[in-house]
Amino acid sequence: MREIRTDVLIVGGGGGAVRAAIEAKKEPVSVLIVTKGELGKSGATAYQVSEMAGFNVPDGVKDKRDSPENYYNDMMAAAQGMADPKLVQIIAEGAIDAGTQLKKWGVYYKQEDGRDYAFLSCFSNYARTHVIPGHGEPILAALLKHLPKDVQCMENSMILQLLVKDGRCIGAYGLCQGEETIILAKTVVLGTGGAGQLFEKNMNPKDITGDGYALGYLAGAQLINMEFMQVGIGISYPQTLLLNAYLWGGYPEIKDAIGQSIFKAIGVDKKIVMDAHQHHFPFSSRDDSKYFEIGIQKAIKEGRGTANQGVICDMTMMNDEYVKTCTNQFGLHEMWPEVKAFFTSKKVDILEEQVEIACFAHAVNGGIRIDETGRSTVEGLYALGETAGGTHGADRLGGNMMVTCQIYGKLVGREAAKKAGKGKFWDGGQTELGNEIEKTRKILHSQIPVQEMKEKIQSLNHRYQLVLRNESGLKYLEDQIIEMEESLVQWPVREEACAENVELYHMLTTSRLMVKASMHRKESRGSHYREDYTENREEYGKPFILKNEE
Repeated sequence: MREIRTDVLIVGGGGGAVRAAIEAKKEPVSVLIVTKGELGKSGATAYQVSEMAGFNVPDGVKDKRDSPENYYNDMMAAAQGMADPKLVQIIAEGAIDAGTQLKKWGVYYKQEDGRDYAFLSCFSNYARTHVIPGHGEPILAALLKHLPKDVQCMENSMILQLLVKDGRCIGAYGLCQGEETIILAKTVVLGTGGAGQLFEKNMNPKDITGDGYALGYLAGAQLINMEFMQVGIGISYPQTLLLNAYLWGGYPEIKDAIGQSIFKAIGVDKKIVMDAHQHHFPFSSRDDSKYFEIGIQKAIKEGRGTANQGVICDMTMMNDEYVKTCTNQFGLHEMWPEVKAFFTSKKVDILEEQVEIACFAHAVNGGIRIDETGRSTVEGLYALGETAGGTHGADRLGGNMMVTCQIYGKLVGREAAKKAGKGKFWDGGQTELGNEIEKTRKILHSQIPVQEMKEKIQSLNHRYQLVLRNESGLKYLEDQIIEMEESLVQWPVREEACAENVELYHMLTTSRLMVKASMHRKESRGSHYREDYTENREEYGKPFILKNEE
């Protein structure tokens, strides 16, 4: 088996991972990026599902009362006791510098009256969300221009398992450009993004399958807040496109397949629900906005959905004159031209045709538990961005994921490089690692009906874990996951290696972790909603930690 060495191994190729590589190379260390796709074209940062990316900067450009302190308070209030205050403070203090750095590197922010435009975003009390047209692509393009040329990159490669000896992460086992490879490293950084592809409908590219959570957990790292996953409403047909919350200020008609208002069907007032939902894009059990997603999911589960498993959204009345009469508290007037241009570019004419909308899995608020240096509970293993946990909580401010990736990308890259500079490579041989990777290798070479099983877990997660959760559904889902996991090592073995087999293994592992956390939290809090425990309960006012006891 091929063996290579690098001081710092970075797993993932999105905005956080590339930022970490840039920072790591400021130390005299070797850096290797391993990414499942093509660098710059894979990962969530490069996946454009919206007309813009929000990027929070508490610089007072829109509201002079804002400050890092107010930003911190907003984050902690949204987290509802589930975030680590020390990690949140790092974001509050680092956001202005992170925004300034991207500007220096050529990232353009939407302007208003000759200065940066900012609006009031999800769960915030101050307008601090700066707008980057083109979503995350401009960020990644700017980062790649500043990525040092001596950073090595292995594209179209997948890390299958982390290697741990005596409590220290010593590298990884992967299928790298078609060849099984042992990568020995002094430190390893996980920046693999979230887990959107665990669900039938999601706002993530195909490579976002929960790898980082599974890799970390199976290596012994603790995970935190895995029950808190953001769910958002988006167009599901004729294209998959995110719908930002300010659009609900237009009060479009939302009906099921039989022409009935989804709000009337569950006995709630449409205007009250949409007014509440303008405050935040993602689903939250904290206010009446929750009945929007609940109404959609109930219509589909009760057989009132469309053939594409959505509901009908009619925005044809929202011409320019109409929009001028709508509320502008959340930036609908300013963002409307961007919305129309974006939809037009995607060949969706919302003024001429009704569209179908659905609930989509978006971003995970939890992840691998880290400290202020970005280190996990396993020595030598770091995590950042959506792969890391503790920076967010039950809810997350809109515009906070991109900025968190940049802040922790810089921090983790620096810390991992410094640690590597003082470290040594593990000096054992491949023979000693054989037993460690035996199960993973068997799965890699098995004749698994991988596509069929992927579609099954996506469907099950979407039905039993997206928005509407209850004990019986979660228990049924858990049993199904365990049964599928156990079957992975029962298929005939072949010589050919298939990385998708291990990707499925990671999807199942991460699904099981989410289910376990959701079953534990017998209450509703933020993005976690239990039909059988609809109230917030004080005894669950602390994060739930997952640890591999096997």
